[in-house]
Amino acid sequence: MTTQTRIGALAALEIAISAATAVASIGFHRDPEKSVDATHDGVVIMRDGDPGSPEYILSPMSYSWEHQASFEITASGKEREAAVEAVIALFEPALAADRTLGGAVDDARIVLAPEIHEYPVDGAETERTAMLSVQLSYTTATGAG
Repeated sequence: MTTQTRIGALAALEIAISAATAVASIGFHRDPEKSVDATHDGVVIMRDGDPGSPEYILSPMSYSWEHQASFEITASGKEREAAVEAVIALFEPALAADRTLGGAVDDARIVLAPEIHEYPVDGAETERTAMLSVQLSYTTATGAG
């Protein structure tokens, strides 16, 4: 059994999704504190999410995690619905190409349908946002992840 880390899992996920969005010229950010304006083509913000509580494996002692990382996908303009859907469509092929993210995880996949919202903006075009969850399954040697 290969021992993985939370930091390695998130870094590998960031590489996979940022590469997919770069090909489509979509903005990608991992800093959730940074204020990012929606664009007509879309923007993606990755949040580390919640690793939850691990399952224990006794021999050898290790911890199995089902970590939920989240992505906020936002677009503005008349074609905002199509732009958000186009960005969502980039995720599955990026993950399916290597479900282990280069060995950083045991499995990476979208686990829930996107949660869609429309937000009116004073003096600007309405923004469409989708929240997408990606589950990272990995094993660590310690309970700290």
